[in-house]
Amino acid sequence: NANLSPGPRVWNVPSVRPSASSSSTLVLLAGLDLPADQLAAMQRVSLMSGIPWQIFAGIAKVESDFGRNMSTSWAGAIGYGQFMPAQWQIYGNGGDPYDYNDVLPAMARYLLVAGVLQDVPGAIYAYNHSWDYVALVLGVAASYGYPDANPLAPESDGLIWPAIGPISTSFGPNHQAIDIDQTERPGAPVLAAHDGVVYYAGGDPCCSYGYYVVVVGPAGVSTLYAHFESIDVRAGETVRQGQPLGGAGCTGLCSGTHLHFEVFEDSIRQDPLAYLPVR
Repeated sequence: NANLSPGPRVWNVPSVRPSASSSSTLVLLAGLDLPADQLAAMQRVSLMSGIPWQIFAGIAKVESDFGRNMSTSWAGAIGYGQFMPAQWQIYGNGGDPYDYNDVLPAMARYLLVAGVLQDVPGAIYAYNHSWDYVALVLGVAASYGYPDANPLAPESDGLIWPAIGPISTSFGPNHQAIDIDQTERPGAPVLAAHDGVVYYAGGDPCCSYGYYVVVVGPAGVSTLYAHFESIDVRAGETVRQGQPLGGAGCTGLCSGTHLHFEVFEDSIRQDPLAYLPVR
């Protein structure tokens, strides 16, 4: 077994080639830019640590674009994983902070100490102390198939309705969403239409969407939910289909309590009714 604690690095672990994993195939089919040698190293460290390799991919993409930009940050962070020098002394095991073969195990050591096996968003937050950063990392991880290879729960055969109520405004050129009337149900739970990662949760109650949530799925489908009265999730959190995201309201530019619901596929707004079950 590999030793991920501070001390000499041990690599007694079988090689995992990219082609040996269905997730690797997903990466290649998606046309994403994770180099195959780095993917193999991430998978080796994943086997040693129990941390999904997509988490390493998310951090590496955000921190250094997979080693393409390893310049020292304004805060003094260095190398492939943008470790602070003092942290590298603790977790780097004497390795090279510019070599992903040394940095990926160091990431694992750091994340394990931060409790990643119990709380993935919390451990990533410990890495950079920003929930926006957590959302970026998990958004990249989702694009590589985290937490599931399929963003849509099999039993639903697609999205589920995020709220109960009649459609008050349909999808069209000037309103690329549907509005689900919640006049009789203020504060009622708004549900995640699919599995994914919360990319954004917040907003301004005075303007535009008001309080809103964006959930990113791992296969190109994302959803936006707007005009919440209250929000129950945070950026970077993994959510499951049917999980409450918050309570329906009328914050922002809103004339009556309703859920404004948008669906994006490959960043293009689509008619949500094409993805929702007929009712």
